[in-house]
Amino acid sequence: MKVINYFSFVTVILLSITAHGQKDAPQTVYVAKDCTIKVSPADAELYINDEKDNSGDTRGIFEKHFDKGETFNVEVRKKGFQSVKRICVRQKGGASECPIDLTTRVVQVTAVPSDAQIFANGNLIGTDMQDATIPKGQTVLVEVKKPGYRTVSKTYYNRDGAEDPELSHMFQLEDRVVAVKAIPDDASILLDGSKIGEGHAEVVIKKDACASITVEHTGFQSEKKYLCNNGVDDLPVSVNAELKTRVVKINTAPSDAKIFVNNVNMGNGAQDIVIPKGESVLVEARLAGYLPVSKTFYNKEGEEKPDASYVLRLDDRIISLKSSPADASISVDGVKKGVGAIDIVVKKGACVNVTVDQNGYAPETRTFCNKENDLIPQLSEEIKLTDRVSRINVQPEDASIIVDGKLVGTGSTELKIPDGRCFDVEINKAGYAVRAFQVCNSRDKNPPENAYSIKMVDDEAYTQTDESGDIANHNHVIEVNTQLTSKQAWQKLISIISQYFDELKYQDEGTIYLCTDWKPSQALNLHAEGSVTRIIRTQVVVTNAGTGDKLKYNVKIKSEISKTSRSCCSGEQKYPSPNQDECYEPFPRILRTYNDLINQLQRSLQ
Repeated sequence: MKVINYFSFVTVILLSITAHGQKDAPQTVYVAKDCTIKVSPADAELYINDEKDNSGDTRGIFEKHFDKGETFNVEVRKKGFQSVKRICVRQKGGASECPIDLTTRVVQVTAVPSDAQIFANGNLIGTDMQDATIPKGQTVLVEVKKPGYRTVSKTYYNRDGAEDPELSHMFQLEDRVVAVKAIPDDASILLDGSKIGEGHAEVVIKKDACASITVEHTGFQSEKKYLCNNGVDDLPVSVNAELKTRVVKINTAPSDAKIFVNNVNMGNGAQDIVIPKGESVLVEARLAGYLPVSKTFYNKEGEEKPDASYVLRLDDRIISLKSSPADASISVDGVKKGVGAIDIVVKKGACVNVTVDQNGYAPETRTFCNKENDLIPQLSEEIKLTDRVSRINVQPEDASIIVDGKLVGTGSTELKIPDGRCFDVEINKAGYAVRAFQVCNSRDKNPPENAYSIKMVDDEAYTQTDESGDIANHNHVIEVNTQLTSKQAWQKLISIISQYFDELKYQDEGTIYLCTDWKPSQALNLHAEGSVTRIIRTQVVVTNAGTGDKLKYNVKIKSEISKTSRSCCSGEQKYPSPNQDECYEPFPRILRTYNDLINQLQRSLQ
């Protein structure tokens, strides 16, 4: 009896251990002729030799009779539990009771898509459809994973007080996961406008939803991708977003300068300049009145990487200068730069001296500055040469050059003629014909010549006269011979003077006064080109010089030459009439015609 009880106890222990063992390793138990099999849960099904046994009651008790030497395959099944198998062998002294408990829970896990991997507590158990077992008193985390999908998981409990696991569960992977890698690795990754990481991030896209992914970095053009989990688009598992196109924010100073990219006007104000990989762009800032500034930005290997922002500063001023006359030369700081029109650059903080020069004009110099607190240079300037310059060269070199009655030089001089002015020029030297001309810088006159070369010729006023000594313009007292009566003497006087003068303007024997008309010479220098035509006029005046009883005549031969003044000539008349007293002046020479007049009077009257 004791042996039988001990054996029964060992058999129960083995059965209990077997219930928690491997599903595929059934344990052998020894049973008595009549054995009570009790299953738990009570509604579990009993199979003997793969045939269902329906003899059990609601308590899960099956009364079985085993013949001597028989062996039976016993299995207890119930959905949601791991089946327990036993090999029952009839043996003397075998157990009369055989409890079989289903303790290990089983959840049938189906993965969608079917190639997704199923994990239990981190251990891969397969794909498609797998049973996940939950031993008594334990917890199992079931996960279904597939690259490109968000993992779906559920925790199952097999312990008292916890919710019983479900019989089966379909783990459907619906939300997609895209791994985004950004280059450069510090670029920001944004999902629908919100930052989710730098360099690398996983983007979850729910079923029937779309995601807007942006990769951005200062100095680069953002990369955008629009991914949809709609069952139609083939979503990638990973995306490499390399920022290849550079972006430089260009500002200008002054801010209203226009920005040109590869000579295309992009407008004014700040501009984002795009530089595709492997290319370069020329950026230029232009503003009227400033020297354009440019810079080339590269997005090429081996070239300097562009900064994210850059300021093009227009510091140097530029002035469009025009000269008048149009063929005048323009010099900057003493160096000739062009003719007629040039652009002048005035560097920041500096000044330049600009001179416009043209032969025949007085040069004009102006200073333009680009300094703080100075007047801002105009966009364009015109320098008009209005004052003229004429050089006068005379032969002989000691001839006097007289301008408006003032001696300005001898032989050579430079004459500046202000705009709107005229000058009377006279070239004078004793023995030479006077040269007189007018130089005008006036719109209604012929412009002055750049240079006047004057070669003087002999003056006929000298070649046809003699130095008078004391003959001309001097009083000559002639004492009359006492043998002549006053009447005789007067008649002789008139007779001799009449030989020289056709008209006697006044004669009065009583008062002893005689005055001839002015007798002009022929026009002198009339045919000398450029010379002043002169007239020498001669007049004889006789007055009483006697005192007491002696008869004496005071005889004066007046010799005068016409002035060179332009006012003494009118119209086509090149010289004044002999009666224009204001146009004559004493001349210290006498026409040869009158050289012997005084002597003749003396011989006749003394």
